[in-house]
Amino acid sequence: APAPITTTDPPPMAVPMAPPAPQPPVAVPTAPAVPVAPAVPVAQPAPVPDVAPPVVQPAAAPTAVPVSGTPTYTLDQIAKAGAALMEAGKMDALLALLGRYGVQAVTQLPLEQYGAFATELRALGAQI
Repeated sequence: APAPITTTDPPPMAVPMAPPAPQPPVAVPTAPAVPVAPAVPVAQPAPVPDVAPPVVQPAAAPTAVPVSGTPTYTLDQIAKAGAALMEAGKMDALLALLGRYGVQAVTQLPLEQYGAFATELRALGAQI
C-alpha cells in the first residue's frame, strides 16, 4: 500500500493585525454660542394692600372763609390784641388758641386764618 501522503502544512503564521485605521472625528453640529446675560434681579412692584391704610389727618385748624364785607386784619392788629390778652392774665387761653391753629406765635399764623383767629381773640375778650 502506498504510504499515505502526508503533507505538512506549514504551521499557521501569526499575522500581526494592523491597528484599525484612525477614523476622522465626526463633526457634531452644535448651536452657535449665544452669550447669556447674567441674571439681573428685576424690581418687583411693592405689593398693594387689599385695604388702604387709614389716613391720619392732622387736627384741622379753623380756617377763615373770605366773604365779601368781612373785615381784614393785619399781623400788627392781631399781635396787639394778643398782647392785651396776656396783660389781662389770659396767657393760658391765648396759648391754647395758638395751639388749635398749630402755631406757637401769631407771626406763624397763615394770612388766610387772620379773620378766624381775630374772631376767637374777640371771644376771649380782646378789642380787635
